[in-house]
Amino acid sequence: MVKYLTFAKRKDGMSHEDFANYYANQHTPLCVELLPILKKCIIRRNFLLGNQIIYPQGFSGELEYDVVTESIWSDPEAFNQFLEDINNTEIQAKINEDEKNLFKPGSIRVVMVEVSEHKNK
Repeated sequence: MVKYLTFAKRKDGMSHEDFANYYANQHTPLCVELLPILKKCIIRRNFLLGNQIIYPQGFSGELEYDVVTESIWSDPEAFNQFLEDINNTEIQAKINEDEKNLFKPGSIRVVMVEVSEHKNK
């Protein structure tokens, strides 16, 4: 399994509701249209609730990100095809243009992760 996480901050002035709606109903469908290989992975959007901070108690600052998106690939060949497709300059230009409607400039970070699961005893 290959998994990567995308961290991003919504653009200034955009409400949480508008952000989640645009991401789900505009941005993700555009990405799937441009990159049909995305149909071979699981995508989970995790919207952070800045008013629901559990730790540290009394936190009153602003979170660095508004969403953590998980992309999970069970087929390494499909993931390699995705990497090739995403580097197409025409596709990347269209995605970057749409991201201006959604994300704070310079806020996106993408990291590969190693998944380790255990059950507490």
